[in-house]
Amino acid sequence: MGTVVIHPSATLPDRQAEYCRTSADALETLARLRSSSEGIDTLWVHWDLGNGDDSAPVIEALAREARAGRAFAIGRIILHTHNNERLNQMMGPLTPWYDVDAISPSMSVLGDSVPAVPQDTSGLTLHQRLRRAGVRIDPGLGDNEVETIQARHGFVFSPTHREFLQSGLPVDTVPTRRGWPHWRHGDLDELAARIERPRLHLVENGSAAGPIPVLLPLFGNQFLPSAEHLRPSPVLSAHEIDVIYHAPTLEEWIARTFEGIPWTHQRPAPEDRIPYWSDLAERI
Repeated sequence: MGTVVIHPSATLPDRQAEYCRTSADALETLARLRSSSEGIDTLWVHWDLGNGDDSAPVIEALAREARAGRAFAIGRIILHTHNNERLNQMMGPLTPWYDVDAISPSMSVLGDSVPAVPQDTSGLTLHQRLRRAGVRIDPGLGDNEVETIQARHGFVFSPTHREFLQSGLPVDTVPTRRGWPHWRHGDLDELAARIERPRLHLVENGSAAGPIPVLLPLFGNQFLPSAEHLRPSPVLSAHEIDVIYHAPTLEEWIARTFEGIPWTHQRPAPEDRIPYWSDLAERI
């Protein structure tokens, strides 16, 4: 199964999808797909379904089954709501078990704009903020390590990405979760597959047209562009052919992913767009 959308009226313009207009429809669809052993590549979940209905039963079912060891086979869940507090309530029960993203209504066909929220200004470095959120930070990559990684895999880190990894190396402490890339001691074939995966999916789906810039894994399905894009750039989330802007900068990505700060971003300025990938992100 490709894409399932839980929303009272909207449709995605660029792909086929199954649409659930009520929470009851959504629960029936999840049960049917599970009984037929079909997974879901991307599940879009809008909170307010109209007429007093919302997606609370869906969130509860997803979390309950996962806690019981029966998580649904879903590649990625994209949450969508105008209410920032509600968004955090939706994400909390799901993030231990599923790959979860959220998209600003101002950037999606699934809703309208929301007012901006001031940025968090803690005064801590990015790595201090990650440590405070419980992320293990090892000593950063040395120049020789960076050069070896780049030569082995055929890319160049952007200045922002390189500085981040050399100031401190975030390490995944949950063996079963594909979070932080294992740049220092990871399996070389697995790391190469993570680097190539975004472009490979586009080729397999026939969506590629010409050279595709390299996206480098940041965390889970979130990516930063390689040095082909030298400007400070948005963090992209890519899974199969679904690509969205996850955050406008690395700093705001940390605030949103690890500190519970709601998204506030708009599409990047024209000079900050990432060739090819921004085209995909902006058609959603």
